[in-house]
Amino acid sequence: MKTHQQILEKAQRLKQLAERGVGGEKTNAKAAYSRYKKRYRLTDAELGEAEPTEHTFTCAAHQTVLFRQIVYHVTGSDALKTGKKPCTVVAICTNAQAEEISQKFAHYWHILEQEHHLLTVAFINANNLFNAKPVSAQGYTGAAPMPTQQPEAAPQEQPPAPTPDEIAKAQLNQYKITRYAQLIMPTPYLTMLEQSN
Repeated sequence: MKTHQQILEKAQRLKQLAERGVGGEKTNAKAAYSRYKKRYRLTDAELGEAEPTEHTFTCAAHQTVLFRQIVYHVTGSDALKTGKKPCTVVAICTNAQAEEISQKFAHYWHILEQEHHLLTVAFINANNLFNAKPVSAQGYTGAAPMPTQQPEAAPQEQPPAPTPDEIAKAQLNQYKITRYAQLIMPTPYLTMLEQSN
């Protein structure tokens, strides 16, 4: 089933063909455009929103690669330009596409940040940058040594047991860390003396 945006975009293509076509093609496109508008009860206001215009998006400099890729994914063409101060991405798209670009970017950037955290943990483990034991997905530091005598702590409520979904997510994250670590080529640290030799 077509989405409303897909219907608007097809109507816009028919409209452009009706305006720019020649001969019989133009006549047929006009008739098809008129029928299409009636079939889906499209208004001129709706079709105006489907007209591609220049949109300017703002993002951080390190986000532009993903942002431009999402612009290409949604519109089928690359961004017009990327500004530096502040960092902006300019694209030709409809209002609905602009909203889709913003929403998809927010979604995929969040996922990318999570993957970056796991990659960082894997990098630390692959390069042996820990003290006591390898790093878990929860944090970057090694385990602190246990004191010889611990003061008696006041009884505390036990945290709730993890749900099956939380357990599955933790297992998946640990698997990803292991796989990332296997793909990372450890880079030995050389002191200044070793580098000069």
